[in-house]
Amino acid sequence: MAALLYVASNCTNLVGGWVYGAWRHGGSPRRHQAAAAVCFTLASLPPPFLDAPLAAGATLALTGLAVPVLLILSCVLTRSSVPRAVLTPGVHLGQLR
Repeated sequence: MAALLYVASNCTNLVGGWVYGAWRHGGSPRRHQAAAAVCFTLASLPPPFLDAPLAAGATLALTGLAVPVLLILSCVLTRSSVPRAVLTPGVHLGQLR
């Protein structure tokens, strides 16, 4: 059953990253990151107290939506706050799109 729960979480990771990448958003990346962190935190609280696998899977799926958004925004904020001369090649490649 644990494997199915993680499949659900990982599938929502894919969907969350795709939706956030396709969404033409306005506003500050810091505000988006704060909102995603709050959603992730709130969705992470219930699983230890849930007995039903379906409820645990639903909360894992919700946390899975926030993870790619947090990773994307962490990269964006790091790239914007670090001097260009010290960025690694991996960060520069993110600017090619």
